[in-house]
Amino acid sequence: MNTLTETAAAPGTARAVLIEVQLAAVETVARDTNIYTFRRPDGGRLPPYKAGAHIDIHLPNGLMRQFSLVVPSLDPDSYVVGIKLDAASRGGSRYIFDELRVGHTLKISAPRNNFPLAENAEHVVLFAGGIGITPIWCMAQELAAQNRPWKLYYSCRSRPDMAFRRWKNCRLTPCTCISTTKPPASFLILPASSTRRRRMRTFIVAVPIRC
Repeated sequence: MNTLTETAAAPGTARAVLIEVQLAAVETVARDTNIYTFRRPDGGRLPPYKAGAHIDIHLPNGLMRQFSLVVPSLDPDSYVVGIKLDAASRGGSRYIFDELRVGHTLKISAPRNNFPLAENAEHVVLFAGGIGITPIWCMAQELAAQNRPWKLYYSCRSRPDMAFRRWKNCRLTPCTCISTTKPPASFLILPASSTRRRRMRTFIVAVPIRC
């Protein structure tokens, strides 16, 4: 089955190849936050990616939204994204929550990575706020699989809003969760020594995006 199509691109750029996928599963992982699993309708493999990558999801209502992949894989048969319902949604997350059902098909892009994990860092410190946890969670899983030293600080408005805290497919340590009923939450980041700082990499995602 041919599940590849092309979409128009800006003048002077290559045409983007889109992949047809089917929604295979939906799982709630926090308040107003779901995990969506997409697979090819024919069960074929999908393009590989590394932690930090995202895909463009082209919705049937004409909107396109970008979502980070949350499970690292170099030979994936599915893509998994975490999506939070935004109370001020302009049609992206609201459409996904209200209209998208298991079995529905849509088009996505191949993964792109503008936020790669540093390969040579001796120690990695991860900071995430709210739904910004999605690419950071993928990084934490990859670091754990590589037995590399890492630490995750995750802040959210409340514990019920913390995605992945009880997700059955992923239990990671070490992780420090910080919640507050008076947003925004704040982080206290202590400077490392000059020697340690040269070998440490810090990744932060905490920016809300209206979708």
